[in-house]
Amino acid sequence: MAGLIRTVAPADLPVDVATVKSALRIDLSDDDTLLAALIGAASDEAEHRLHRAILPQTWMLFLDSLPRQIRLPWPTAQSVTVEYCQDAGDWVALNANDVFLVSGPPSIVVPTHGVTWPTVGHYPDSVRVTFQSCSWETLAVVPLGIRQWIVARVGELYEYRERSGPAPAASHAFVDSLLAPWIIPDYGWRQCEQAR
Repeated sequence: MAGLIRTVAPADLPVDVATVKSALRIDLSDDDTLLAALIGAASDEAEHRLHRAILPQTWMLFLDSLPRQIRLPWPTAQSVTVEYCQDAGDWVALNANDVFLVSGPPSIVVPTHGVTWPTVGHYPDSVRVTFQSCSWETLAVVPLGIRQWIVARVGELYEYRERSGPAPAASHAFVDSLLAPWIIPDYGWRQCEQAR
């Protein structure tokens, strides 16, 4: 069993409501809250397709044991903390000097040379890895192709917002190609290929 949750969302979204309203020619402010929610959903979808965090955010990965190496789902260039649960239920953090982060991609966490990690019982979610990840530090440097893809996706979601059933499937080869230069292979993480 392994799980992944975002514990701290980005402070900003890659696209703001004003940009979306201008692109979609929306003049009223009635749907600003809805548009903000759609931007968040489209940004999450973009990150899923890109296999990377766009703006700075914090994630927690849960594992059932402490493997020789831990593959993080997204590349990270900032920091990582590894904790394990003792039999008493207390969480113990590994010493930061004992943990070596290869920022990647792929991002891998391994013991520092000469260090052996403690033996951890094979219990569900007995190890948690907290890491900060981002590909671009600020909104201003997020590639325009990614931002334009999010605007286009919000437009599609907004157009079909009142449908009770699924929206008709349509091919968007050009729009999808806007993400293509920035996609990182997922290196098998999502196929549960954690090294043991």
